[in-house]
Amino acid sequence: LRSMITKFIGPMEIGKVFSILGAFQATMPLIGSPTYGFIYKSTVADFPGVFLLFSSGLYILMMLMLLFVNFRMRKSTNALKKMEAEPQQLEKFLNNKLDVAKLETGVNLKNGP
Repeated sequence: LRSMITKFIGPMEIGKVFSILGAFQATMPLIGSPTYGFIYKSTVADFPGVFLLFSSGLYILMMLMLLFVNFRMRKSTNALKKMEAEPQQLEKFLNNKLDVAKLETGVNLKNGP
């Protein structure tokens, strides 16, 4: 996850994003433990495995989110690859423009510049 984040964040913002991510990770046990305790206490008499289903649901949600992010990253990478050909086209354009400039100044190729 952190490697994917670094691909989209500028070098000056990586520390800020990682500090927020670290704070979020530190608060998860504070939120997760009471949530799981509440779910287990509420369902232990009827169906004690509900907390496992809850965990499975969270893992499925995370997998779907990671697949979505992976799909978007591949899509943006393909768009960047298409843009990489642009500098070559720009170079050809500049070379053609230089040739036009020579023609405008009246450079005679037979006599030299």
